[in-house]
Amino acid sequence: MNEYRILIAPLPDADGGGYVAYIPDLQGCMSDGETPEEALANLRDAYAEWIDTYNKLGREIPEPGTYGRAMKAKHHEFDERIEKLDADVKDLRERAEQFSAWLRFSELTGVEPDGPSPSFAPKLC
Repeated sequence: MNEYRILIAPLPDADGGGYVAYIPDLQGCMSDGETPEEALANLRDAYAEWIDTYNKLGREIPEPGTYGRAMKAKHHEFDERIEKLDADVKDLRERAEQFSAWLRFSELTGVEPDGPSPSFAPKLC
């Protein structure tokens, strides 16, 4: 258990107070207690049961640090998605500005530019 990162946090009074201790790498491996020390002692028992259950079920036990690496990967994926959305929004704004200018030209001159509407114009059914 010493290799795994252990987190201990206070519980709100609405949840009974005390403390919760858990191991993020081992999903569901947690316990609680009135004090941080009691929560940690109870977590040692929960850890032993968690490992025993996973072994009996033939499941692979995650390596220490697995949760942190997974969260970093998710964070990186999230950052990439945000960058893509930012680029898409910028492109849509540029298209909207171009289309607005095209409409203003058409309204002011009464003349539509030759050919089909520009590629930035919305497609009408």
